[in-house]
Amino acid sequence: MDLAGFVLVFVLLALVGSPPRCAGSAYLAMSAITFAAYGRDESAARRGAWRTRESTLHLQALLGG
Repeated sequence: MDLAGFVLVFVLLALVGSPPRCAGSAYLAMSAITFAAYGRDESAARRGAWRTRESTLHLQALLGG
């Protein structure tokens, strides 16, 4: 989910009730984890080492990275 999607979901939650207080922190944490995973995978690709499965990277991105 990109930033626009996150903002849309957050605004909808705010209109319906109140968004969880940890939503912003959770999004930032997942983004940092996903960024690090993509960086580690890119580094492994350059070294010719074992890489992270593409499905794992896509799942992390889908979850908020």
